[in-house]
Amino acid sequence: MPPSAPWVEEFTLPGLNQTLGADRLIKEVQLKIINKTTTKELQAYLGSYGLPISGPNKGVLVDRLRTYANDREQGIGRKKNIFRILHCFLLRFRLFQPRVKRSRGDLSGSRLNTHSGKRIVSQFGQIEPETEYPSKRVAAAAALTSAPWAMPSGQDQITEPRTSGGCNHTPDETLGAPPSSDGNNERLPTKISALSSQVAALSDLIQRPQHEEPRKTDIRLRRIEREIKGMKSQILGVHSGISALLATESRGESPSSTALKEARESQEKSDAAAARRFFHDNLDHPDADGAFAYTKTGQRRIKEKDSAVAEIWRELLANNAEIARRWAEVQRAHRST
Repeated sequence: MPPSAPWVEEFTLPGLNQTLGADRLIKEVQLKIINKTTTKELQAYLGSYGLPISGPNKGVLVDRLRTYANDREQGIGRKKNIFRILHCFLLRFRLFQPRVKRSRGDLSGSRLNTHSGKRIVSQFGQIEPETEYPSKRVAAAAALTSAPWAMPSGQDQITEPRTSGGCNHTPDETLGAPPSSDGNNERLPTKISALSSQVAALSDLIQRPQHEEPRKTDIRLRRIEREIKGMKSQILGVHSGISALLATESRGESPSSTALKEARESQEKSDAAAARRFFHDNLDHPDADGAFAYTKTGQRRIKEKDSAVAEIWRELLANNAEIARRWAEVQRAHRST
C-alpha cells in the first residue's frame, strides 16, 4: 500500500514582535502545518496570537488557526489582538517599568522644566540629591529645649497645683501676721517668703499711677489681679500642708499615705462645711452664680460631695473678690464672739 502523501496546510498570519511603522502596515508570515506538527506546537501558536489553546484533538486546534487566518472581515479586531500581543511581549521582557516616584525637594523631570524650577536652578544651581532626611524628633527636641520656659531660672517657684491642698479660710489681712506661739511654729521655706515678696511687689505696682492708655492699663491690672489671687491661694494651700508635714517630722515620724489621705478628707470636709455655712445650706444661692450646679440627663442638679464642693469653694475664694471679702468679715465676727 503506497504511503500517504504528506499533509501540508499554510496559513497567512500577522508576524509577531513587529513595530507598527508610519505606513501602519502589518507584515504577514506564512505558517505551515504538517503531519509531524505536534499538539504542543499548535497550542504555542494559538497562545502567541491570544487564542484559546484547549481542545480535544489536533484537528480542533488546526480549525481554530484556519478560522483566525481566513477571517478577513475582522481586520480591526485582528489589529487589536496584535497590539495586545505586543503589549504582553513587552511586559514579559519588562520594557514597561513603573515611573520612579519623585523624592521630596527633587527638581527633575517635568518639574525641572517649569518656570519656578528654572529660576531655582539659575539662582542656586543644581540641588544635590539627598540620601536621607534628618530626623524630625531631633528638631522637636531642640525646639523644646530652646524655648524660653525651658531656660534655667534663679528664682524658686511653686509648681504645686492649688487644688491639691486645703484652705484654712484665713482672710487676706492675716497673711502677714506673726505665727502663733504653739510648738508647730517652724520657719516656712524660702519659697513662701519669695512668693510673698512677689505679691507685695505686684500690689505696689497696682497702686502706682499708670500713664498709659486706659484700655491697656485696665487689661494689665486685671491680669495682675488674677495672678495675685492665684499666688495668695497657693500660699494658703502650701502653708496648711507644710505646717502639717513639719509637725509630723518634728516628732520624728514620716507621714504615711493613710495619714495624708485622712488629712485631705478632713480638709475637704471643713471646706465644704464652710461653703454651706456661707450660703446658709443653700448651694443654689443666687450669690453662688450657679457655681455648684451642673446638668445631667437634661436636669439641673447641685453638687453634694464634699470634695467637689470644697474645690469649688476654694475657687470662689480665689477668684471672687466679693465672696472673699464677705467671708473675711464672717471670720472676723466669729473670732470676736
